[in-house]
Amino acid sequence: MTQSARHRTAQLHNNTTQRLRILMADDDRNDQLLTLMAADQANLDADFTFVDDGLELLTRLNRYGTEQTLPHLILLDLHMPKLAGHHTLTQLQAHPILWRIPVIVFSSSTRRQDIEQSIDNGARWFETKPSDFNELVTFLKTLPDKAANDHYTIETTTNQHGNPCLHEYLDLTEIDLRDNPL
Repeated sequence: MTQSARHRTAQLHNNTTQRLRILMADDDRNDQLLTLMAADQANLDADFTFVDDGLELLTRLNRYGTEQTLPHLILLDLHMPKLAGHHTLTQLQAHPILWRIPVIVFSSSTRRQDIEQSIDNGARWFETKPSDFNELVTFLKTLPDKAANDHYTIETTTNQHGNPCLHEYLDLTEIDLRDNPL
């Protein structure tokens, strides 16, 4: 484990220097609100950013400049408009940097095919959305450990102004939305 990965892990375990950053892609505003309420109930020290689909998730990730601004975890629904979860995972896995961010597929699906395809496409975990609020609270309490146990480091370089930036960016023009079955 590299020095920065050890430092990052210690920060996440202690929750004293850094809040957990979670990027959640889910087109259901009720699920977004319930997640925030459950995170509050779980005393989860986290900042949530919500997007409504996979394309918006990739666009947002494309705007981040350094490891310090990337999310620690991505919660990804499967069935969304514009770019569904499986296609989003494929795009993340193809990226030389973003593939390292742990992705938890968080879906109402219980289909074995969805679970297997999610893991095959690069998800680190698959969690079926619980139907009970207390189960959601329990699940959210596991997120700091999931983020800390899945080490990744992001290499950065500097841009023409001397500011840190990611080595590569997603080319969103190559995503063919016509091949995205919902």
